[in-house]
Amino acid sequence: MKVCVFGASSDDIRDVYVRETEHLGELMGQNDMDLVFGGGQHGLMGAAARGVRRSNGRVISISPFIFNEDDILFHDFSELYLTRDLIERKQLMLEISDSFVAVPGGIGTIDELFEVYAQSHLGYYRKPLILFNINGYFDMLWQFVCESHEEGFISDDGMLHCRMADSAEEVIRLLKDKNLTW
Repeated sequence: MKVCVFGASSDDIRDVYVRETEHLGELMGQNDMDLVFGGGQHGLMGAAARGVRRSNGRVISISPFIFNEDDILFHDFSELYLTRDLIERKQLMLEISDSFVAVPGGIGTIDELFEVYAQSHLGYYRKPLILFNINGYFDMLWQFVCESHEEGFISDDGMLHCRMADSAEEVIRLLKDKNLTW
């Protein structure tokens, strides 16, 4: 299974996010889940990649050509795809991944997770999307989604396309659960 992880590229974040994301990466590697990610060595992108490699998992890096620099890219990858821009990167991630996990991040992470959510809701993809709610990071975002549902802006079916998990173990369990409807 190819699991795309979206997350922060900044190193200027609290250690709890790095630790938990590395742990998720380790569990992914131990469960034969390949990491698909944006290619960065910093922030939570780098943390996920380090965790996967620590457990001898495969790392598939997809990065815009302009980021192909020693101080930006994670170098211990199994496969590298260089794209023209962020739009092409996101499209390739959507195409080759079987499922998606968002860990805490900024504008780019939010853009990526809502792109997956919208495409799934519209029926283009039926692939799991899980918010890894480290330290309650996604609480307010999930509240927004739930309020949107209550107000009729997101259908009952739309609520099935995204799940939230509070631990790395729960993320793995959800990814492996064949009985869930996405």
